[in-house]
Amino acid sequence: MTERNKKLLFNTAYIYHKERLEKKLKKEKEKFEKLCEIKLPARQGIRGGMNTKI
Repeated sequence: MTERNKKLLFNTAYIYHKERLEKKLKKEKEKFEKLCEIKLPARQGIRGGMNTKI
């Protein structure tokens, strides 16, 4: 393998890896945001319930 070919291979692998990582991060972020959306109204509901009981 020549030096140029090594560089090309490394670059393509790097770009591919980077894209995969970004996709994974995006998925994780969406999952986290969904969890937050689910949790927040529930918490507020519990607080509201406690307040109305008092």
